[in-house]
Amino acid sequence: MPEQKVTIEGKEYILSPLRCKHLRQISAILREQPTGGLFSAIERWMPFVSDSIKIKTPDFDPALIEEMTLQEFNDVWKKIIEISGIALSPKGEQKPMESTGEQSTDVSQLPSAGPIQ
Repeated sequence: MPEQKVTIEGKEYILSPLRCKHLRQISAILREQPTGGLFSAIERWMPFVSDSIKIKTPDFDPALIEEMTLQEFNDVWKKIIEISGIALSPKGEQKPMESTGEQSTDVSQLPSAGPIQ
């Protein structure tokens, strides 16, 4: 897959796939009930955007994420999900897992990331 890039405040950054530790954290967040308004809904995903950028740009300032428009943030989050190999389905529309007789480790069965579309 070609590198995915994002431009924030006129500077281009390379996005990296999330790590296993992030997938565990995302799973925990998805089990929680979202609280607060729109900002709270996206704020919970901001550390993952920052970490994705910091892999290639360690001195990235996470405060720059708050300067993004909502559309820019949504686009970046979608790219990160895509390059990380996470398949999200709309809330309540999870596809059933096929039984192979073995224990599943497929992270593509994660539920929707919420209102980010």
